[in-house]
Amino acid sequence: MTPDDSDPFRAPVQPFRAVLPEAAEWRPVLARRRGATKHKLLTDRIIADIEAGELRPGTRLPTHRHLAHDLGVSVQTVSISYKEAERLGYLKGEVGRGTFVRNRVTERADRFMLDREPGQSSDLSIIRAVYTQAHERASRGVMARLSEADNSAFMRPCRPIAGLDRHRAAAQAWLRKLGVEADLDRILITNGAAHALFLAVAAVVRPGEVVLTESLTDHGIIGLANVYGPETMWSYDVGVKSRFWDDRVQLNIAAYHEEIEHLQVFIQSSTQSGINNVNGITQVNGVELELDAIPIEDLRFNATVNINRSTYGNYLTSDTRFGVPPPGCTLGPLGNLCNFRGHTLNQTPPYTVDLGAQYTFHTEFGTITPRVDSFISGKVQFLPDNFITSQQRPYTLTNLHLTWISNDAHYKAEAFVNNIENADVISNDGLQSITTGQGLLEPDNFAYYPPRTVGFRFGVTY
Repeated sequence: MTPDDSDPFRAPVQPFRAVLPEAAEWRPVLARRRGATKHKLLTDRIIADIEAGELRPGTRLPTHRHLAHDLGVSVQTVSISYKEAERLGYLKGEVGRGTFVRNRVTERADRFMLDREPGQSSDLSIIRAVYTQAHERASRGVMARLSEADNSAFMRPCRPIAGLDRHRAAAQAWLRKLGVEADLDRILITNGAAHALFLAVAAVVRPGEVVLTESLTDHGIIGLANVYGPETMWSYDVGVKSRFWDDRVQLNIAAYHEEIEHLQVFIQSSTQSGINNVNGITQVNGVELELDAIPIEDLRFNATVNINRSTYGNYLTSDTRFGVPPPGCTLGPLGNLCNFRGHTLNQTPPYTVDLGAQYTFHTEFGTITPRVDSFISGKVQFLPDNFITSQQRPYTLTNLHLTWISNDAHYKAEAFVNNIENADVISNDGLQSITTGQGLLEPDNFAYYPPRTVGFRFGVTY
C-alpha cells in the first residue's frame, strides 16, 4: 500500500517555534525631577507601574530599542534602567526572549492559594505553633523538674561528632522510605539547617568556584558561598620508590615542601564562626618514610614515619577566648588582637610513627593471624593560638587483633583489644558557644577517641 499525500506520515515536519507573548503597549510618561537622571526617572516609573498593577507579573516589556525610540532617549538609558530594576527584583531578563516583569513572591503565593481548592493545598507560610497559657505553665513545670533532676550523665559527656548511632539509624530508616539507601557512616546529625547547608557547601565547593542557585533560594546560601576566600598552594616533592630482596621489601622515601597562600582556617568563638584566611604564606615541610617487608613466609612488618614542620604565615585575627590577652596578643578596642605567625598548624604533629607486625599460622581448621599495631604521635595543636589548654600531649596507641579464618573462607572470627594503654587521646576540639563561655572564658570542648575497648566479632560468608 502506497500512502497518498494526505497520509499524516508523509506530512512535512514543521520546525518548532517558541511563541513569545506580545510586548506590552507600555508608554510611560517621565515626570521631570530636578537633579534626577533620565535612567533614574525611567527606573522609578517601572517600579511604580509594577507596584500599581499596571505592569502585571509575566508581562513582556518593549525592547530596549523600541522603548528608547518612543521616549526619545538613548538605548543605553533604557538598558541601565532595565538592569537596575532587575537588580532590585522587579524585572527578569532572559537571553533571546526579552525582559519580563518578575513574579513577586507574594503574588506567586497568592495565586498558589487562590488557584486551588482549600483541600488541595497547605499554606505552610501561615503555620504557627499553638502556645497558650496552659502550654506556658506546662513548659515551666518541665523546666523546674529538669533543674532538680541529675542530668550529669546527659549533659557532661561529649557527643560523637557525627551524632548518636540511634539518631543516625532513625535517619537511615527515614531515608529508606524515600528510596534513598545510605550507610550509617555517611549520615551526619547537624545542629539545624544552617549547619547542614554549611557542611554541604564545604564538602563540594572548592575555593574560588562559582555557586549557582535558583533565583529564589535560602538567604544563608549567599553568605555561605562568600565564606570561602580562595586559597592557592604550590607543592613540591622529591623521593624514591624501591623494591628489593626478591620484592620482599618495599621502601619509599619522600621529602616535600608546600606553600599555601590565604590558608582557610575554621574558627568558632562567641563572636564569630566561619572561615578565616591566613594573610601570609603558610609553609609545610617534611620527610616521609614507608617500609613494607616480608622477611619470611607469613611474617609481615610495616612502618611509616613522618617528620614535619608546619607553621602559619602572617595570621592577624582576634581571640576572644580569654578575658585577658593570651600570649602573643594585645588588648585592642575590638578585643584581643593576635598574630599567630609561626604557630604550628592545627592537627599537624611534628612526628608520627605507625608500626605493625603480623604472622599467619596455618592449621588443619584454618588460619590464625595475630597482629599488633602501634601509633606514636608528637604533640598535637587543635587551635591556632597553640595555647596549653588546647593541646594533646605526645601519646602512643596500641591495638591487638587475633583473626581466625576457616579453610573454606566461609567463617571468620576476630578478637581484639584497642587502645591497650587506655590513653585519653583528643580527636577534635570544638569551642563552646556564648551560652557557656559568656564571651569571657570559652573552655575547650574536646571529643576523645574511644578508651580501651575489648571485643569479639564472628562472620559468615555465603
